[in-house]
Amino acid sequence: MVVYPVEAAKRNLLSVYFRTTALSAAIVLLYPKVDLLTLDRPVLLPLWIPGSHLLLFLSSLITTLSLKKGLGILKSSFQVYTHFRSPVHLQTAFLTSVLEETLFRYFLLTWLAKMLPHPAYALLLSAILFSAFHYRLGGFVDQFLHYADFFFFGLILGALTLLTGSIYPALIVHAMRNYFLRALLVYRSKEPSPMNAIR
Repeated sequence: MVVYPVEAAKRNLLSVYFRTTALSAAIVLLYPKVDLLTLDRPVLLPLWIPGSHLLLFLSSLITTLSLKKGLGILKSSFQVYTHFRSPVHLQTAFLTSVLEETLFRYFLLTWLAKMLPHPAYALLLSAILFSAFHYRLGGFVDQFLHYADFFFFGLILGALTLLTGSIYPALIVHAMRNYFLRALLVYRSKEPSPMNAIR
């Protein structure tokens, strides 16, 4: 008899929602507003466009190779989901993005941009911390691909925030990536569907 904790995950979702909303609201209300558009930008601004596309390609490539080689990156985290169209996917993808974008882009990136001599340093350091935040156990190759994926993705999200002066573009991209990764992992997983596993 195999039972996946689908119902437990759904019950915990409301608690996660309130904790995420409360933390995000507290940071937004208590942290002083910073006009990101007034920050210094690199002279070669047009290079941000192809650079962002390149980083997005590298991030997607690393994730694809990791899944193809069966390294199990993030796989165990999604065993509680029943189907890629489940509302659980949509809600958790959005809630996770709200929490992380509020913490790493709205709060951390803007603070580092004020403290460091150039926004590029803030972008690099925030991406490193964003990658380190997503820690996991595993072999060397597994860990390297995992952290590299989040580092490149952190660069993309940080660049979007600095260029637009808003966390909303990064929030949308982050939520979409979270959702599609969940859908991809459900399709690629060789394990039985939780709905079929419950007897």
